Amino acid sequence: IDSSSVWDVRKRIAYVSQDTDIGNGKVGDLIDEIFSFKANKDVLDHTQLDKVMSDLSLDHSILKKDYMKLSGGEKQRIALVMALLSGKDIFLLDEVTAELDAALKQKVVDIFFGNPDWTVLSISHDREWETRNARVIDFSREAN
Repeated sequence: IDSSSVWDVRKRIAYVSQDTDIGNGKVGDLIDEIFSFKANKDVLDHTQLDKVMSDLSLDHSILKKDYMKLSGGEKQRIALVMALLSGKDIFLLDEVTAELDAALKQKVVDIFFGNPDWTVLSISHDREWETRNARVIDFSREAN
Protein backbone atom coordinates (compact mmCIF):
# COMPACT_ATOMS: atom_id res chain seq x y z
CA ILE A 1 0.00 0.00 0.00
CA ASP A 2 1.30 3.43 -0.89
CA SER A 3 -0.15 6.89 -1.48
CA SER A 4 -1.32 5.94 -4.97
CA SER A 5 -3.15 2.75 -3.91
CA VAL A 6 -4.41 3.51 -0.40
CA TRP A 7 -7.79 4.87 -1.50
CA ASP A 8 -8.50 1.78 -3.60
CA VAL A 9 -7.67 -0.43 -0.63
CA ARG A 10 -9.77 1.63 1.77
CA LYS A 11 -12.77 1.37 -0.55
CA ARG A 12 -12.68 -2.41 -0.12
CA ILE A 13 -12.61 -2.47 3.70
CA ALA A 14 -15.48 -2.26 6.17
CA TYR A 15 -14.55 -1.75 9.83
CA VAL A 16 -16.96 -2.45 12.67
CA SER A 17 -15.76 -1.35 16.07
CA GLN A 18 -16.77 -2.55 19.49
CA ASP A 19 -17.63 1.11 20.14
CA THR A 20 -21.15 1.21 18.78
CA ASP A 21 -21.90 4.88 19.42
CA ILE A 22 -21.56 5.86 15.77
CA GLY A 23 -24.11 8.63 15.50
CA ASN A 24 -27.28 10.34 16.68
CA GLY A 25 -30.83 10.48 15.42
CA LYS A 26 -33.18 7.97 13.88
CA VAL A 27 -31.59 4.72 12.72
CA GLY A 28 -32.96 5.14 9.18
CA ASP A 29 -31.52 8.66 8.94
CA LEU A 30 -28.14 7.44 10.18
CA ILE A 31 -28.08 4.68 7.56
CA ASP A 32 -29.05 7.19 4.84
CA GLU A 33 -26.27 9.52 6.01
CA ILE A 34 -23.61 6.79 5.92
CA PHE A 35 -24.67 5.88 2.39
CA SER A 36 -24.56 9.50 1.24
CA PHE A 37 -20.76 9.65 1.66
CA LYS A 38 -18.64 9.49 -1.49
CA ALA A 39 -17.26 5.98 -0.83
CA ASN A 40 -20.75 4.55 -0.20
CA LYS A 41 -22.83 6.63 -2.60
CA ASP A 42 -25.36 4.68 -4.65
CA VAL A 43 -24.55 1.42 -2.85
CA LEU A 44 -27.61 1.20 -0.58
CA ASP A 45 -30.12 -1.35 -1.86
CA HIS A 46 -33.33 -1.20 0.19
CA THR A 47 -34.24 -4.78 -0.75
CA GLN A 48 -30.90 -5.90 0.66
CA LEU A 49 -31.47 -3.69 3.72
CA ASP A 50 -34.66 -5.61 4.53
CA LYS A 51 -32.93 -8.96 3.99
CA VAL A 52 -29.88 -8.16 6.12
CA MET A 53 -32.06 -6.74 8.89
CA SER A 54 -34.14 -9.91 8.84
CA ASP A 55 -30.98 -12.07 8.85
CA LEU A 56 -29.87 -10.21 12.00
CA SER A 57 -33.32 -10.48 13.66
CA LEU A 58 -34.05 -6.75 13.41
CA ASP A 59 -37.60 -5.56 12.84
CA HIS A 60 -38.08 -2.86 10.20
CA SER A 61 -39.62 -0.59 12.89
CA ILE A 62 -36.13 -0.07 14.36
CA LEU A 63 -35.42 2.36 11.50
CA LYS A 64 -37.72 4.90 13.19
CA LYS A 65 -36.09 4.56 16.62
CA ASP A 66 -33.46 6.86 18.11
CA TYR A 67 -30.10 5.14 17.67
CA MET A 68 -28.75 6.24 21.06
CA LYS A 69 -31.73 4.63 22.82
CA LEU A 70 -31.09 1.18 21.36
CA SER A 71 -29.60 -1.66 23.39
CA GLY A 72 -25.93 -2.52 22.92
CA GLY A 73 -26.86 -5.58 20.87
CA GLU A 74 -29.18 -3.60 18.62
CA LYS A 75 -26.45 -1.00 18.03
CA GLN A 76 -23.97 -3.74 17.14
CA ARG A 77 -26.39 -5.26 14.66
CA ILE A 78 -27.12 -1.88 13.05
CA ALA A 79 -23.36 -1.32 12.62
CA LEU A 80 -23.13 -4.77 11.05
CA VAL A 81 -26.06 -4.00 8.75
CA MET A 82 -24.23 -0.92 7.46
CA ALA A 83 -21.00 -2.86 6.95
CA LEU A 84 -22.75 -5.70 5.15
CA LEU A 85 -24.61 -3.30 2.85
CA SER A 86 -21.46 -1.36 1.99
CA GLY A 87 -20.44 -3.77 -0.76
CA LYS A 88 -16.99 -4.29 0.73
CA ASP A 89 -15.15 -7.59 0.56
CA ILE A 90 -12.75 -7.15 3.48
CA PHE A 91 -14.15 -6.88 7.01
CA LEU A 92 -12.27 -5.85 10.14
CA LEU A 93 -14.46 -6.77 13.09
CA ASP A 94 -13.66 -5.81 16.67
CA GLU A 95 -15.78 -7.69 19.25
CA VAL A 96 -18.89 -7.37 17.06
CA THR A 97 -20.72 -10.20 18.84
CA ALA A 98 -19.90 -9.24 22.44
CA GLU A 99 -23.37 -7.82 23.20
CA LEU A 100 -25.34 -10.57 21.45
CA ASP A 101 -26.99 -13.72 22.77
CA ALA A 102 -25.73 -17.12 21.62
CA ALA A 103 -28.25 -17.47 18.76
CA LEU A 104 -27.44 -14.02 17.36
CA LYS A 105 -23.70 -14.62 17.72
CA GLN A 106 -24.09 -17.76 15.63
CA LYS A 107 -26.12 -15.87 12.99
CA VAL A 108 -23.39 -13.24 12.65
CA VAL A 109 -20.68 -15.87 12.35
CA ASP A 110 -22.76 -17.76 9.77
CA ILE A 111 -23.17 -14.60 7.68
CA PHE A 112 -19.44 -13.91 7.57
CA PHE A 113 -18.43 -17.53 6.96
CA GLY A 114 -21.21 -17.88 4.38
CA ASN A 115 -19.42 -15.79 1.76
CA PRO A 116 -16.17 -17.41 0.58
CA ASP A 117 -15.24 -14.28 -1.40
CA TRP A 118 -14.84 -12.20 1.76
CA THR A 119 -11.77 -11.75 3.88
CA VAL A 120 -12.67 -11.42 7.54
CA LEU A 121 -10.42 -10.50 10.43
CA SER A 122 -12.37 -10.79 13.65
CA ILE A 123 -11.05 -9.93 17.08
CA SER A 124 -13.28 -11.70 19.56
CA HIS A 125 -13.50 -13.50 22.88
CA ASP A 126 -16.54 -15.42 21.60
CA ARG A 127 -15.88 -19.07 20.77
CA GLU A 128 -18.47 -19.06 17.95
CA TRP A 129 -15.74 -17.73 15.67
CA GLU A 130 -13.73 -20.92 16.26
CA THR A 131 -16.51 -23.29 15.19
CA ARG A 132 -15.53 -23.18 11.52
CA ASN A 133 -12.36 -23.97 9.69
CA ALA A 134 -10.80 -20.61 10.51
CA ARG A 135 -7.30 -19.72 11.49
CA VAL A 136 -7.39 -18.75 15.15
CA ILE A 137 -4.62 -16.88 16.89
CA ASP A 138 -5.02 -17.09 20.64
CA PHE A 139 -2.79 -14.46 22.21
CA SER A 140 -3.64 -15.59 25.74
CA ARG A 141 -1.92 -18.90 25.01
CA GLU A 142 0.99 -17.17 23.29
CA ALA A 143 1.71 -15.16 26.44
CA ASN A 144 2.25 -18.27 28.58
